[in-house]
Amino acid sequence: MGFRSILLEGDSLSIIKKLKSYREDRSILKPISQSIRLLESYLPFCSSYLPFCSKRS
Repeated sequence: MGFRSILLEGDSLSIIKKLKSYREDRSILKPISQSIRLLESYLPFCSSYLPFCSKRS
């Protein structure tokens, strides 16, 4: 059983923007973005921003 694609959803717009950008990432998240870029070279990749909604009483 293998993966056919990568879907990344997150509530941090800055991280999603970093992954969509072609600039070199110099942040603390560089190892994560490099790993995703490596996987992206083998599998289709899609990312989307999902705003965080909290329930308040």
